[in-house]
Amino acid sequence: MLAISIYVSASLYTIALGLILSKQQQTTTLFKVVWSTACLFAAVHAYLALSDVHQWNHQHAFDHIANETERVLGFRFGYGVYFNYLFVIVWIADVIWLWSSPESYQNRSNRLSSAFHLFLILIMVNGAVVFRDGLPRYLGIVVIASILVTWWRCKPSN
Repeated sequence: MLAISIYVSASLYTIALGLILSKQQQTTTLFKVVWSTACLFAAVHAYLALSDVHQWNHQHAFDHIANETERVLGFRFGYGVYFNYLFVIVWIADVIWLWSSPESYQNRSNRLSSAFHLFLILIMVNGAVVFRDGLPRYLGIVVIASILVTWWRCKPSN
């Protein structure tokens, strides 16, 4: 369920991104449901990782990420765990903003929206491709490629 939850989240993210880029009103029920469900699956993934993999031990999660960073990049850096926490917290805050003040959400600056999405995609690339091996990495490449294809096909110049 741990891996499935994040792949479902990323797939729903791709659908939501297509709605955003195709100039779909971000306050429609369809967008709200897809976006919120994508966030929910990301939160479930974080919950399962902390509970099942790390037994609610932050130091274990920190050390695990430090070890993975050393394995992949050649140096220890456990602070990436905070970026994972931030990923979920910021996305939940975004969903709350969407539901509580749709007009304000719809009118937020493009820079803020772009920075937010770039952060989410960066975390997805790291989690789904950079720090994975074998089949999970290939699935991650497919998911990230679908996000890029969605962006390319739906970008405003098309």
